[in-house]
Amino acid sequence: MKEHYLLEVTPISETSAALTKIIATDENNIFAHAAIYGGKYVKVCPNEIIVEYGIHENKIYEIEEIRATAISYKSLKIIRIGKNVNKINWNMYACRSLENIFVDKDNQYFYDIDGVLFYKKELIAFPQGRTGTYRIPNGIKKIGNNAFKSCNLSEIIFPNTLEVIGINAFYECRNITEFILPSSIRCVYFNNNINKEPITQKFFLSSDKSKSKPFTITDITEMFQEKKRF
Repeated sequence: MKEHYLLEVTPISETSAALTKIIATDENNIFAHAAIYGGKYVKVCPNEIIVEYGIHENKIYEIEEIRATAISYKSLKIIRIGKNVNKINWNMYACRSLENIFVDKDNQYFYDIDGVLFYKKELIAFPQGRTGTYRIPNGIKKIGNNAFKSCNLSEIIFPNTLEVIGINAFYECRNITEFILPSSIRCVYFNNNINKEPITQKFFLSSDKSKSKPFTITDITEMFQEKKRF
């Protein structure tokens, strides 16, 4: 039988499950002691997490929000997002083995396409553990903040519908050497990891067929500041 794990949360209100939040992790990573197995708390590194219900003082609460850095497991391969989750601030660091992010079909806010997380026409999160080439589906207009952060891909192919690239979307994508941006791009937000490793990849415009004019992330963000066009 496959083992599943529940996540511990702190409710803002003891009487309202709707206000339950997942706490952002710190040095005492809440998930290090939050797994429930056999009715007891145990320290584990699960391969799969279901973000659906949380336990607090022997009460069960529905989880509605996943905060930045809330999930941090090197061995984690699958995240299953429950139907009640309506807010996600994706910024995960250590999920290096993550292969799939699945969403409950009854969730009215988020959905997945082949294990990649989306919200409306925005790509929210790509599993860090996948390798090779990924083609973003046509129709997607935005890549969210930190969406491909620390991914192991060697290439990302953008659709001609893409307009916005969020903050740190490609931070620590060390296996990718270049990005070819479509002519639909309207805004690229600045990489704000101050005093940390810069984004070193070269950026090319799809109109530059011979790749004669490479740009840095600083060039691109200056070129495509908000409200500007090319």
